[in-house]
Amino acid sequence: MPISSEEEAFEIFDDISYGKGASLLRMLENYVGEEDFRRGLSNYLRKYSYSNASEDDLWGSIEEVSGKPVTRVMKVWVDKPGHPVIMVEDVGGGVVLRQSRFVLSGNTADTWPIPIVYRLNGAVNTVLMDRESITISGSSASLFLNVNGSGYYRVRYSDWSRALNNAANDFERWSVINDAYAHLLQGSIGLGEYLGLVRSLGGVVNYLLTTTVIMQLGTLYSIKPSSVKDVFIDYLRSQSKLLEGVSGMGDVRELVLSRRALVDEDYAKSIAGLVGDYQGLDPVMRQAVVNAYAVVGERPFETLRDLYRSLGTDEDRVRVLSAMLSIPSRDEYQKALDFLVSGEVKRQDLQYFTVGSRNPYVRDLNLKWLMSNYRRFIEAYGDPGVLSRLLTYSIPLIGIGQEDEVERFLNSLNLPGIEMGVRAGLELMRVYSRLFHNI
Repeated sequence: MPISSEEEAFEIFDDISYGKGASLLRMLENYVGEEDFRRGLSNYLRKYSYSNASEDDLWGSIEEVSGKPVTRVMKVWVDKPGHPVIMVEDVGGGVVLRQSRFVLSGNTADTWPIPIVYRLNGAVNTVLMDRESITISGSSASLFLNVNGSGYYRVRYSDWSRALNNAANDFERWSVINDAYAHLLQGSIGLGEYLGLVRSLGGVVNYLLTTTVIMQLGTLYSIKPSSVKDVFIDYLRSQSKLLEGVSGMGDVRELVLSRRALVDEDYAKSIAGLVGDYQGLDPVMRQAVVNAYAVVGERPFETLRDLYRSLGTDEDRVRVLSAMLSIPSRDEYQKALDFLVSGEVKRQDLQYFTVGSRNPYVRDLNLKWLMSNYRRFIEAYGDPGVLSRLLTYSIPLIGIGQEDEVERFLNSLNLPGIEMGVRAGLELMRVYSRLFHNI
């Protein structure tokens, strides 16, 4: 990204800055092989120790030991924005792969030198796809295009269920559900097809898979609860049962139970009464219990506020604050918004407004609050980049059903350092709004 001001520097340190580099290195390692990647990296560190080095020096060191065109490939991936999607088509006796740039509003023509590691008939192969289309000999019946899910590209399969069956491990299952979700947002597959894949994964417990599916279903629930509620509850019940007594998965179990408490009213009613013994609860259960009380408890704001005031650790206060911002009752939720800026909540915890932005029952209240309080985020953090990221995360969901008002508000802001957040928030808002009307 070109940087022309200090404000722009603050704004670009986002998920892409931190995640894309790691993802590209993982793709490169899978392409050249772990041993050549390790040797190339070791040579690079030895050669440039106690001196300066550039990006091209790293690529050159790995290229030298692997014999593959690493510099040519990686230069494009680092410098070019976005990422490609590969469409899989059965044609005669082969499989045609076609690439374009993946965009949620509709793909556009573009090409990358894509290092594809694929599996066909049980054998793993590598091919560099550096043009719009290539043909692979054989049938797609046993094809899996992104071995270990390491490629920084999307795949659009002609048969998603078959692709999921062809996945050999949880990384690959994750890549299928992740690609399917992206295509659902794009509008190129239907909700029923995506939810069919979710049902197939209900009996699989894995950190990456479970957290990803919950995140996806949670977003869809925030967009339109009625469309996914039944499948979401079934998935969470299945995961809850499978996680019972499993060691080393406490954080996943906490996520499953806390989310279940928000959408499964029967479960919420069964545990909400435990809020009176909050301090005595297993930490894994604490978020679930306060979430449950937020959903089905009497006078949830007052009860949770009093609990918040009684707690001695920031970790527990944040749990309760998150529960307050998940209250579905409009009157009670408004009290939670007022509490957020009452002076009792630490300024650094203003960011938990993003939790409330996912609450599908109070979008108009959230928008009014944000319009009145957006400057507080810059004052609290001294960094317009924080407000930029807040707009990216919150506006897409808040804006559903009130798109024109959101656009007028954002376009009226004249604050340096939030332009990227405004653009990203508006773009994703349009995507979510379209999905809301189609599911």
